[in-house]
Amino acid sequence: MNCLTHALTKWHTDGGYLVLRKSGARAWPHVLHVGGEGLQHYSPGAPLGHPVEALIGYDGVVWDREMCDAPPVPIRGIVLGALILAVGVLGWAVGRLIRRAWRG
Repeated sequence: MNCLTHALTKWHTDGGYLVLRKSGARAWPHVLHVGGEGLQHYSPGAPLGHPVEALIGYDGVVWDREMCDAPPVPIRGIVLGALILAVGVLGWAVGRLIRRAWRG
């Protein structure tokens, strides 16, 4: 699981809305969920060894606290982030549909 899959699952099951902000460690976006519990975000408990780990998933923790303002996102981060979000949302949706079909 990563921040995107966690936020999409919460959005799908609990409603609310998503928030994008610059990742604290990378140039691409970090996805947060805002719902009945307030602002929540899923992040690693410790620094990741390689940036790819942020994309394929990691053991993380859910934080339910406000975050400080993030700096501006560079254009390459916006473009890369949009691509990651598009592919990530598609992969998340296909995975949910396959699990639903598998259960019957």
